[in-house]
Amino acid sequence: MCGLSVQTFSQGLGATRDEDVNRAADSYGYSLDELRQMNAIDLRAPEEAGGLRETWEKVKERGLEGLVYETEHLRKDGSRLPVEVSVRVIEIEGREFWQAIIRDISRRKATEAALRESEEQFRTMTATAHDAIVLIDNDARIVFWNDAAKQIFGHPREEAIDKNIHDLLTPARYRERDRMAFRKWREIGQGAAGARTFELSALRKDGTEFPIELSLSSVRRNGQWSALGIIRDITSRKRAEDEVRQANEKLSGVVQKLKMRSVQDGVLGDMRIFLQACSSTEEIAPIVAHSMQRLFPDSDGALFLLSPSKTDLEAVVRWGESPEDPDENMFSPDRCWGLRRGGAYVVDDLKCSLICPHLKHLPAATYACLPLMAKGDVIGLLHLRGRPATARAEALGMIADLREMSSQLSELLSLSISNLRLSESLSIQSIRDPLTGLFNRRYMEETLQREIYRAARKQHEIGVVMADIDHFKRFNDLHGHAAGDLVLTQLAGLLKTRLRGTDIACRYGGEEFVFVFIESSLEDTVARASELKEEVKGLRLSYEGQEIGPIALSMGVSAYPASGNRPEELLRAADAALYRAKQAGRDRVVSAAG
Repeated sequence: MCGLSVQTFSQGLGATRDEDVNRAADSYGYSLDELRQMNAIDLRAPEEAGGLRETWEKVKERGLEGLVYETEHLRKDGSRLPVEVSVRVIEIEGREFWQAIIRDISRRKATEAALRESEEQFRTMTATAHDAIVLIDNDARIVFWNDAAKQIFGHPREEAIDKNIHDLLTPARYRERDRMAFRKWREIGQGAAGARTFELSALRKDGTEFPIELSLSSVRRNGQWSALGIIRDITSRKRAEDEVRQANEKLSGVVQKLKMRSVQDGVLGDMRIFLQACSSTEEIAPIVAHSMQRLFPDSDGALFLLSPSKTDLEAVVRWGESPEDPDENMFSPDRCWGLRRGGAYVVDDLKCSLICPHLKHLPAATYACLPLMAKGDVIGLLHLRGRPATARAEALGMIADLREMSSQLSELLSLSISNLRLSESLSIQSIRDPLTGLFNRRYMEETLQREIYRAARKQHEIGVVMADIDHFKRFNDLHGHAAGDLVLTQLAGLLKTRLRGTDIACRYGGEEFVFVFIESSLEDTVARASELKEEVKGLRLSYEGQEIGPIALSMGVSAYPASGNRPEELLRAADAALYRAKQAGRDRVVSAAG
């Protein structure tokens, strides 16, 4: 109801325009005739009637200035209607009357409630985020600063709010450059879909500089464009990149030394090229076997690498007639004299030397154990042995070559293996969520785009599920954020065992997850999501001896091409379905098809 003018309590309700009475009738549920016969006091809620005299006194004091307040009226069906009342005293023919304007504010109240809920969800999400989340206004001033930002930069929220982000976070020598970059982004980037990512140098409160990755998106706030920044401390990643670069530089130096050898130059050159072309440690084994057979054609051998548990050395490849006895395929590092001494252990006379305990089958003649180490840590062992039919002179020649090459060969293999492991670790960091080990949002979006191209060619469907942990804030509030992290990691562990190898499980942000099911229709995806939801409900967790849970999921499901042809369309449809699942009471799966 908008613009209903109440003239007096004694003369009933009146209005200046017919449409105002019509709106009043619609809002209150009365007929026009009923409403015209009513007194304004009849509309007040019972508990509000007692304050009528007090309201009258306040209005008399203010006179024409009047009084504006919010209250609740009763509809005909007894339900409550939130209204805003603007009332003042007027004088007509020497008598005082009340004049009131009553406005229906139910829509405004609903909007305010929805806004409060949205803000609470945003605060909950940002409070559990591991990355710094900042909101910057059009003048580059900080208007939002989450807990992770405080931890990363050292500035408390009250110190950061309303400060220019460049003055607070940018080293002095970069400030003008970064200000110009932000102005350029503001001119051409505001309102654009997606985010732009930058790598910058940032400044902590204590004055130390460190590298960050800044993902900048444009958002609307109070009718104006603002910038939402997600900032990640990439110090460890940069350190790993530096280590990889240094390892490559060192590896190149070692290779240059080895090239000076005329006999082994070609073999070692090929070995270097293939090792540098490896994309995983598994590819090293055949390269080493092939190269060792070319370098030492009259020998047998094996390559051992340290197991993930770092307690045993495991044979990854054997060549020649090296025995494949299970007892020799795995042993602890302390069973090799080379590893215990920290250097090459060469035995050219079995009768006069100590034999390594890991050799269950003694070689016929000579053997050598070449430790592979990086930064003082054992990563593997290269084992060579002379063949029984090999002449003594040839066996001694092999030993001599190995002694001469031992340090360079050990360094080449050690650095290659270490380099690959660093690269694998760096690759995992760039595509995995550090807490749950699931894929991160960027990897999921890029992979989903590729799968859509593939699905278009092969004419198959793709299912997308967006899931949210119901009442996740309760875990943090009751048990602390450590318990919330436990819920996320345990849920991720269950997902890893339940999803197919071709499926993609991603931590989308906070307590939200996205699953991409390849070659899955909308109906099949709904069925799989429902099964997964029930399995999650059976997950039992305990934290510090106290059981927490159960865990319930709300899920929204979309599918390509039924719900859209682009990743953003599929995610938007799944998110809308998830919202309907939340609105319908949570703990359920809702399809984008309705």
